[in-house]
Amino acid sequence: TLTVNSPAGLAGDYKIVRALFGSQSNNPITADALFGAPSNGCAALTTNGSGKIVFLNGGRTTACENDFKCLNAQNSGAVAVVICSVNLN
Repeated sequence: TLTVNSPAGLAGDYKIVRALFGSQSNNPITADALFGAPSNGCAALTTNGSGKIVFLNGGRTTACENDFKCLNAQNSGAVAVVICSVNLN
């Protein structure tokens, strides 16, 4: 579970699924967060993710795979990546 404390409109608990690649550590990660740019993460990020948790869009029409998005975030210095997907059903 991912717990968002603020802002109030986003606060709450969210179900997450761990990637099958990368660190499998259960140690908590505490860091500032930011939205990556480009937001879909399909190109090198123009935002400085150094030491940050980077949020990227998932979506069904995204032009690249999640592992590529994570690599782009890692290359920007991110310590963690959250790929947000919306269940439209």
